[in-house]
Amino acid sequence: MNNESKLGLKIIGAAIVLGIFADILFIDRQAGIGVPIWALLLVGGSLFLIKKEKVDVMGDGKLLVLPMIFFATAFAWRDSDALTALNFLALMTTIGLTAATLRIGQLRVAGIARYMVEGILSGLETAFGSFLLLFNIEWGQFKLGSWSKRLVSIGIGLLIATPILIVFGALLASADATFSSMLKGIFNINSPDWFRHIPIIMFVSWLLAGLLRKAFLANNPIPATVQLPFEFKLGITEMGIVLGSLNLLFLTFVIVQFKYFFGGAARVANLNGLTYADYARSGFFELVTVTALVLPLLLVAHWLLRKGNKTHEYIFRGLAISLIALLSVIMVSAFQRMRLYQQEYGMTELRLYVTAFMIWMAILFVLFGYTVLRGQRERFAFGALISGLAMVVVLNVINPDAMIVRINAERARNGKQIDADYITSLSADSIPALMEAMPGISEPARQKAANKVIHDWSERGDPGWRSWNWSRSNARKLASENQEMLLVVAKKK
Repeated sequence: MNNESKLGLKIIGAAIVLGIFADILFIDRQAGIGVPIWALLLVGGSLFLIKKEKVDVMGDGKLLVLPMIFFATAFAWRDSDALTALNFLALMTTIGLTAATLRIGQLRVAGIARYMVEGILSGLETAFGSFLLLFNIEWGQFKLGSWSKRLVSIGIGLLIATPILIVFGALLASADATFSSMLKGIFNINSPDWFRHIPIIMFVSWLLAGLLRKAFLANNPIPATVQLPFEFKLGITEMGIVLGSLNLLFLTFVIVQFKYFFGGAARVANLNGLTYADYARSGFFELVTVTALVLPLLLVAHWLLRKGNKTHEYIFRGLAISLIALLSVIMVSAFQRMRLYQQEYGMTELRLYVTAFMIWMAILFVLFGYTVLRGQRERFAFGALISGLAMVVVLNVINPDAMIVRINAERARNGKQIDADYITSLSADSIPALMEAMPGISEPARQKAANKVIHDWSERGDPGWRSWNWSRSNARKLASENQEMLLVVAKKK
């Protein structure tokens, strides 16, 4: 049997083992420490295959192993649903790109279109790669050693004996209650539960086999660019009309906005029929959408621009830079609207995460100028990926739910109203900040917060070690240590 077939068999074995551990650690359970344990098993199994089969890992995928472990560990660190979703997205992205470029292929100089194509191909190979893996193995060349033959014989014997024993065992158990109790005490098997878990293990193992095949046996590196089957380019005249008209539109908007910049809060309050809520709510998300659309538009425009004429490229660069400069003023307007809205109505998850998205977009525009406009377009996608992953890391570090509670509690100390229903609806990440904030908020809000902490973190049981999470564990600890105070505040004692 050739080396590729041997590696294929080991991939199947590793996928089955990882599928079993996935079911044990986090299927049907709250995400917690089981996720990083499984991720370490995935990395450890991959390292074993690399060393055992002497696999050359010359691609850029190995650069994402540490970020992958971080995002897996974040499941055992933070409890926020929004952060969990971002960590899941980052984890799947790093796993997929690691598998796609572990042996061969470059991430640092791959274009955006290639990232997208590779993402689609990786998804398809994960779903259907197991078919290719099974067909690629030379089963006719499969030879067993003496121990392997003995193990296969034992396996076949058990496979035949198991249904026979089940039938006769069930009949004997029905005939005698004592014998039935003894069998239940020995095996304690819940058959319906097992029948439910086996398909899950098989499905997860199937996907993992496809993923590992992609990592160790696929031979399609990521090139820097994607070549279209046809040539479609635009000259500077067409591009100048598009970008020039957009510059004019943005300039007009910026001129209108300047009276708000210099008028400040008083100017907004004095506008005819315009409140803080009207001003901020009616414009912020529209401006965020504008910001999000401009970057892909510029990337597509640069891709379609007919290259070769330096003067035309300088004109395009000037139009793009002026558009980004005007957009930066629009982004300042968006931030100002959010600041006014937050000062008047408090901070929420949506407002915080959208603000973080705007900051990331600002970073991407700087990156666009540094790479694309300097003739290094192939480096933009990797920079965007790293900056996006870094933003998720920063969000994990700053703990958004705790920050929201602190900001709203500070507003309450300054005489503003606090939304007790909202701050008590946040995750376990917010509990330390909520406990600190209790003395400074109104009595009804304080009572509601105390009742919430008691209900969620004193009265509920521990879900078990596989779902252990630092924030949830810390919340239960704080609730236990401050139980007397919480009962008094909640008026239950």
